[in-house]
Formats: sequence, C-alpha cells, structure tokens
Amino acid sequence: MQGSRLNIFAWALVAWFWTNGPALAQSAPEQLLSQADVLFGKQKYNEAFNLYAKVLDQGESSPQMLLKMAYIRENSGDPTNALYYLNLHYAQAPSTEVHDKIAELAEKNGLEGYKIGDVEYLVYLFRQYFGYLIVLGSLLAGLTLLGLYLIKKRGRDVLYPGIALTTFFGFLFYVINYQLSLPRGIVKSEKAFLMNAPSAGGELVSTLPQGQCLRIVGKQDIWYKVRIDDEASSKLRLKTAAFGRGENETPGYYIRQSNLLVIE
Repeated sequence: MQGSRLNIFAWALVAWFWTNGPALAQSAPEQLLSQADVLFGKQKYNEAFNLYAKVLDQGESSPQMLLKMAYIRENSGDPTNALYYLNLHYAQAPSTEVHDKIAELAEKNGLEGYKIGDVEYLVYLFRQYFGYLIVLGSLLAGLTLLGLYLIKKRGRDVLYPGIALTTFFGFLFYVINYQLSLPRGIVKSEKAFLMNAPSAGGELVSTLPQGQCLRIVGKQDIWYKVRIDDEASSKLRLKTAAFGRGENETPGYYIRQSNLLVIE
C-alpha cells in the first residue's frame, strides 16, 4: 500500500513538472514580460506598463515591448516618455516607420533635437547585426591568416599584407569600442537648467523644456556635456557657450545627469 502511494505521488510530481516546467524554466524578466503581454492584450495598460518597466529596470527589453510602452505613454498624454521609448526601440531596431513616428510626435508637441542622421542610422544598423558581423569577421580573419600562412610557406614576403591586416583589425577594434556610442538625452524635468560650466556656480545659458533632446558628448562629475543642433539653438536663443573658469572645466553646455533620460 505504501509503495502504491509513493508511486502515485511520483507520477503526480512528474505531471506537475510537465505542466509547470516551461514556466519555471523562464527567467524572471521573461515571466514578467509574458504577464505584461497578457495584461496589454486585455487593455489593462497601466498594470502592463508597470511590469514592462520592471523588465526594463532589469536591463532586458525587446523592440515589441518598447513599442507597447511608447503606445501606453502617448495615450496617457506623456509625449516625453513616449519619445524616450520610441528612441530606445529605434536604437535596437532602426526602421523608417519608427523614425517617422518619432518625427511626427516631436513636431506635434513642438519638441526639438530628434533629427536622426544617416550616420546614426548606420551605427544602429551595425549594432543590430553586430553578432552576425563578428562571426563573419572572424571567418574572414581566419581565412586571411590561413592565406598568409600559405604565402609564407611558399617563401614569399608577408610583411606588407600582415601590416595591412593588423591595421584593418586595429581600426575595427577602435570603431567597435569607441565609435559605436552615440548617446542622447531627453529632458525629463519640467525645467532643466543649461549651464556654461559643470558647476552650480556657472552661468545659466537657458532653461530647457521637458522633452528637449540633446546630444551627449561628455561627462564630468554629476554633469553631462551636451551639444544642441543649430535649429534648436536658435529657437532656444542660446548664448555662445563661454569657457569655464575652473582648471578642469572645458567650454560647452552642461546639464545635470539627473535631468536626462539617456538613450545609448
């Protein structure tokens, strides 16, 4: 009798794992994402958004999730965060549709700085297919090294081809590590002060409206050094950036990090 009960219990345990195994195998972000998608499908948008935000806080996201977050914020009358999530989406998966939506929403709300150039598009596209390009590059590098080995084995000089190959991979390393970051920031505060130095004692250049988009070109302590395009500068009536007076200060525009939603 006892053996029979143990057998029944074992089969029940197997059946439970068979039913719940896929859910247990999912990571915490995947579970939250699945729950949020269900809520979104039921039009429970606020509850869905809270779960999506938790997933994003854990460093996970998908283009579809970011589009849904943008949709929820736009329909909640929050164009600043809608543009933030749209730009995060575009950085992951650049497309003409999302580009046009960003431009439309920014124009509708009178917000500047959202123009995305060809260079940015190419960088985002490169990052999107980065994994595939690394595999392809590794294969090409292997074939090239094999070719150099065969050339050397035949007694021919491989100095110049070797230099060319080294230069190419040095350039590729530089581009991957230092030129694939084009961070921008969206002003999230109702008012954000733009200073001419990374200090509260600097001169106030302008007060930026919520939703303004800026190019981040540097970082110093609690400040971002930013660049503003010519069109936005003229509309904001910015003064020419003065040189900072401190020893470590560089000329430019500065804004506190806490005032920006950063897109990388």
